[in-house]
Amino acid sequence: MSSRLNSLGNDALFVNKVRPVLLDILCKGILETPGKKLALGALIAIAMIPATWPAAIFGRIVHLLIFGGLVAIFFEPLVAAGAVGFLIFIGGLVAIFYRGIYAGTQEFLFNLGILLTVGLLLKWLCESYLEGSFFHTTLFETPAMQTMPAYLIALTPPKYKREWNRFFENYLSANGGGSQSDLLEMLDAYWAGKAPE
Repeated sequence: MSSRLNSLGNDALFVNKVRPVLLDILCKGILETPGKKLALGALIAIAMIPATWPAAIFGRIVHLLIFGGLVAIFFEPLVAAGAVGFLIFIGGLVAIFYRGIYAGTQEFLFNLGILLTVGLLLKWLCESYLEGSFFHTTLFETPAMQTMPAYLIALTPPKYKREWNRFFENYLSANGGGSQSDLLEMLDAYWAGKAPE
């Protein structure tokens, strides 16, 4: 589910309407989740990082091959451009590696913080998010937090998982040809405090 959640980041309905509800549900659930369970989830997430390396390495190799092919095709103009050509080359390498490294490092450090504080870091962030703190609201927009809610919700009590799935599945249904008006009514009802438990 995390890749689906991450790929929805450009959809206006998801970003502006659905994601805030999902984060609200997640944060309420996190506050009711025992800290030891959050720490265990963070430990598992950290332990799983090496499992993602083969796919990440393969993806980088494919990008490097494409980039290498383009450099080979345009080698003479790059050399003729001197410093500008060197900057283009370095910029290409940064574009290939930076985003993945940045998001991965951020996710690792965030999970390490959850583990070391036995969940208190995440509870504090969620409490501040629910209070509307600008910094904490902005933190939930970082690359790591684009995918982490999809596995963090699995740590919460069942009623929050059900509510999360209900909104997420209705969103997917609305995008797959279902009624978007039903989804919008659900979202409005949630913010009005009428959402069923």
